[in-house]
Amino acid sequence: MPDKVLEPDNDEQPLNRCSPQPTDWDTIDWTYENEAHTQFVVQRREKNTSHSGAVSQYVYKVTEHIMSWCSVLLIGCLTGVIAGAVDFSSALLSGWRVGYCSDIWWLSRDTCCPMPEETCDKWVTWQQAFQESIPMVDFLSFFTTSVFYGLLCAWLVTTFAPYAAGSGIPEIKTILSGIRINRYLGGWTLLIKCTGLALSVGAGLSLGKEGPFVHVATCVGNLVTNFIPKYKYHESKRREILSASCAAGVAVAFAAPIGGVLFSLEEASYYFPHKTMWHAFFCAVAAALTLKSIDPTSSGSLVMFKLDYDHPWHWFELIPHAMLGVIGGIVGAVFNSLNVKWIRYKRSGPIKNSPLLEVFIVTAITALFNYNVGFLKPSATDFLKQLFKQCPANSDEELCQFNNPDLQVNLFLAGVLKFALTVFTFGIKVPAGIFIPSLYSGACFGRLIGTWVKRIQYEHSKSYLFSECSGTPESLCVIPGIYAIVGAASVLGGVTRMTLSLAVIVFELTGGLEYLVPVMLAVIISKWVGEWVGGKLSIYETHIIMNGYPYLDPKIEVNNGDTVRKLLPDQNLHVIPSEGMRVGELAALLRDDTFKGFPVVSKENSKRIVGWALRKNLLCVLAMAKKMDTVSNATGIVFSGNTKNRTCGDLLDASWFIDSTPMQISPETSVNRLLQLFKSLGLRSILVTHQAELVGILTRKDVLEYVAQVCEDYDEELQSPPPQEVSNQSFG
Repeated sequence: MPDKVLEPDNDEQPLNRCSPQPTDWDTIDWTYENEAHTQFVVQRREKNTSHSGAVSQYVYKVTEHIMSWCSVLLIGCLTGVIAGAVDFSSALLSGWRVGYCSDIWWLSRDTCCPMPEETCDKWVTWQQAFQESIPMVDFLSFFTTSVFYGLLCAWLVTTFAPYAAGSGIPEIKTILSGIRINRYLGGWTLLIKCTGLALSVGAGLSLGKEGPFVHVATCVGNLVTNFIPKYKYHESKRREILSASCAAGVAVAFAAPIGGVLFSLEEASYYFPHKTMWHAFFCAVAAALTLKSIDPTSSGSLVMFKLDYDHPWHWFELIPHAMLGVIGGIVGAVFNSLNVKWIRYKRSGPIKNSPLLEVFIVTAITALFNYNVGFLKPSATDFLKQLFKQCPANSDEELCQFNNPDLQVNLFLAGVLKFALTVFTFGIKVPAGIFIPSLYSGACFGRLIGTWVKRIQYEHSKSYLFSECSGTPESLCVIPGIYAIVGAASVLGGVTRMTLSLAVIVFELTGGLEYLVPVMLAVIISKWVGEWVGGKLSIYETHIIMNGYPYLDPKIEVNNGDTVRKLLPDQNLHVIPSEGMRVGELAALLRDDTFKGFPVVSKENSKRIVGWALRKNLLCVLAMAKKMDTVSNATGIVFSGNTKNRTCGDLLDASWFIDSTPMQISPETSVNRLLQLFKSLGLRSILVTHQAELVGILTRKDVLEYVAQVCEDYDEELQSPPPQEVSNQSFG
């Protein structure tokens, strides 16, 4: 009997599996994955053709297409159902802070009293329920329930699913770029994310559910693809479906399917082929229609902030609209900077190991402000509806009193407080989005500017500047609600650096096609000013760098004249000879080294490249050898395709597991071209060769380290070490 085949001591990669479980922060190689998928499709078609002929092959192709479309349809429908449940639950929990519906206790305030009346007999406040037997019962119920919701949410997240915290968009961007984060898109994370999101929104925290909905939709997409072999075993194809899922998340968040597709293209996705665009659009439409059919808010409308006016804007208004773009860019840049500084401080401060204490403090302070500041007490979405609406002539509503200095103070105070609260909220251990708080602050500042412009126009109505308003009713010349819309888009653009997708989302949010041009102008200016003041990185990219995620930004360019040779680290290269290695030696190599791949050279003392061997494929070789009775530690392995002079039974043929055409690059190649190769092809590593002889190996980790050194946006204070789970070779 031959000696037992030596097994590498690696519990995470058992030899009885040809495809070992991927580890956290592992990198996929897009070119390898696409080639593997192509081979898989060819083999399946050849198998079907050999068994049943051309008819079977045609049926297989049709089945594959139907399966892909059914997958995105199912993802969209499930996302719509989950979003409806979260919307209903968050509205119900928020309403319970101030009262309950006497007819049906599980109805929210808006569902119990659908008519926009200030008083509703069906809705009972806690003060009315207790008949003033308890002093300050309204405040106590509002404060205690808010804090309870916040603490319960934080406890669920920290105990059961830490990945459910935050918006999830930085991590989704990292995953879509080709990085694996195990359990981040799992079922348990999805459950806690949805439950925590309803609690955090119901607590009245300064956050939104729009960003987390992208995470929720991507979790749904990941779970659905686990049941489809085409996507389960091919990471690049799986990520195409995940990109489509992102569009569904934005579609249910803002009822904006077109904006969802553009968001996935502009902000989230790393690789977005033409077919994925159609999948994303179909998935987003399915999600939006499902949410519309559920109608959790009983509004009967898919548009969240439906405008009741479409009066044309005037040319003189482009000046204040441009000013709002400047303000939005500055506010966004300041927010990003303050939020990063606060997060870095608390990570080394006294509350770094006390997430529940942090959530308690933030929730308590937020509840105090929400109860005592009039404009903060309604939910953010309800108050945004008021900010966007038009004031009828001679209205006595507070938001329509443009000559009232108290209104201007209250608008400024509400915008600043929401801004400050969001700085401290975005980053705590609860599901939290940034969209709605940014829209809220921007809308307050925009409405404030609108009241000033309206007052100036009212006092100087005969001026030539306002001659466009001749023949127009006084109340329609300047509409502060338009300025609120422009301001909201400007601040959100300054925070996220979004442009096209943001303009379309705002259009779908309001239905205000007439005001698309002012919004686009303000968004463009906001992006320019934000990048000029705070750098080119958005809030999501800033958090990616701060958390040490191995994300290679596709927008990065390096034009300093450096060559690849400068990036080559001092390496003790471990190579595999195409002939002469024995099974025991291969097992020892895999046991002692944790590299993800090894160059294959022509012979033991040569550096002439003949191929590239992935670690998981070498494990397959050992798994195959273990099952063969005639193989021992002394059995030789052949990795080249040359079978000359090979004796059957004496050598183990492993040429099928080797990539004979690996990506290679010269050491004199410019760094910018190297970056383009990594970004456009999604490479995991590349061989540096000179005249077909190995000089070194560059991985994504090496490129990221170089980018962090030479790019101005990667401030040293911003950078953090990689996550604790990441080993030195994990990114490669």
